[in-house]
Amino acid sequence: MLTIWTNRLFSLKGKKSGMLEMTLKTSLDTLTMEAAVLGGAILGNGGGGKLEDGLYLGELATAQGGAALLDPGGLPAQTAAAAVLSFYSSGYDTHQIHPRQVHRAVTMLQENLDSKVLGLANAGMGAVDSIIGWELSAFMGIPLLNMGIPPLYHPATLRNLLLFWQETAAQMHFSVILVGPANSSHEPSEHLWHGRPSDLLDKLDALPAVGEDSYAVAAGPLQPGEGIPSQVNKLLRMGHAMLTANENGGEATVTTLQKMLPYRFSVLATVTDINWHGQGQESYGIIELRDINNRRLQLTYGQRYRELSVDGRLTALFPDLIITLGILGTPLTGEEVFIGQDLYLMTVPHQ
Repeated sequence: MLTIWTNRLFSLKGKKSGMLEMTLKTSLDTLTMEAAVLGGAILGNGGGGKLEDGLYLGELATAQGGAALLDPGGLPAQTAAAAVLSFYSSGYDTHQIHPRQVHRAVTMLQENLDSKVLGLANAGMGAVDSIIGWELSAFMGIPLLNMGIPPLYHPATLRNLLLFWQETAAQMHFSVILVGPANSSHEPSEHLWHGRPSDLLDKLDALPAVGEDSYAVAAGPLQPGEGIPSQVNKLLRMGHAMLTANENGGEATVTTLQKMLPYRFSVLATVTDINWHGQGQESYGIIELRDINNRRLQLTYGQRYRELSVDGRLTALFPDLIITLGILGTPLTGEEVFIGQDLYLMTVPHQ
């Protein structure tokens, strides 16, 4: 347990809170960072950012120091938290978000909420989505909360968050900030939305379908009691186990996953064809594979894996978890898969 005093946190309900005491469970060292990125990549359903991009953000956070994890119960009642995530306006062809985008999004959200943000929550899972909150915690002095948003409603993280709010708080008003990459005049593309979840979904539907844009998103207010408790710790346990298993190759990694997860289906297969369809947020790819028994597998990917069929029979459907690993046990996003590649493929029913 690490107890710190900090005056870097913002005020509560518009009044200066002064020094706020918090008991933090985990600080971000190199091993924890690697576990967060790897665990997120395993549980990210083929999306949420590439491993190399997540490690880049994680290295920035560990070099800065000060990132820490806090149980939501450690915050005062009625405290506002911010959900942070990456958003891609294409189902494939995604690009790394820049840390400046993330910081700008949270700063803009702070300016548009009645109460100041005293906690951060990763809204999605993936190599990037699972490290964004840690990176912001290091650079902004706001703790990451040990919670997560249920990945139940849609494979795309932002739409999933808005649908979660529509299900749980349909009449509340929320703010969503999107900060895109700088354009030719070095000005970032910024969007500020405010309204009920249904209004925000309409704005998301109207966002131009520019395939190469990647946005950093901050949204709130998020109540610390919402979502899945202890989600970050679960992800870290997975990541630490994978770090050990990875040293022994792909088969050892698969065996470890089979022991940790209630998997339904596991196979080694070769990618035979990939075809992309549509454009914008709902674009998707069909990945064809053959396993050693010559069964035909078809994997659908659009920002995350959406479904898997074997010889025409549906085997997994979002929100079931679909995991793809390279032959050495490295987790891969759907856009990193290529023809001729050997993959370990595993499905885990949603619980």
